[in-house]
Amino acid sequence: MKILAIDYGTKNIGLALSDDEQKLGFAYKTINNFLELKNICEKEKVEKIIIGLPINLSGTKTKSTEMVFNFIKKLKKELDLPIETVDERLSTVEAEKIKTKKQKNIDELTAQILLQSYLDKK
Repeated sequence: MKILAIDYGTKNIGLALSDDEQKLGFAYKTINNFLELKNICEKEKVEKIIIGLPINLSGTKTKSTEMVFNFIKKLKKELDLPIETVDERLSTVEAEKIKTKKQKNIDELTAQILLQSYLDKK
């Protein structure tokens, strides 16, 4: 079974997916439609979702933090899957540094970074 990572944004939702052994994370897709998530979870046999939690470097909540919490509430109503948050501080900065010209969407790459970091800590 796989883990789905989400980099939630106001315009785009970046997704990354683990392999079945949950050792490697791969950029998967960028969506802008919440309804696609349920189909992706069923199709890919997702057993858990992790979502990046935007917080300030000082560790305090931001306006985006509340948006993510609201998104999580919506996810919990629609999907019967465990959901965990992971600290996403500096993940977009890291994604910008390693992005190549072939990678058009930073959101997928950020989700991949979040996922791989999570898998490495498991």
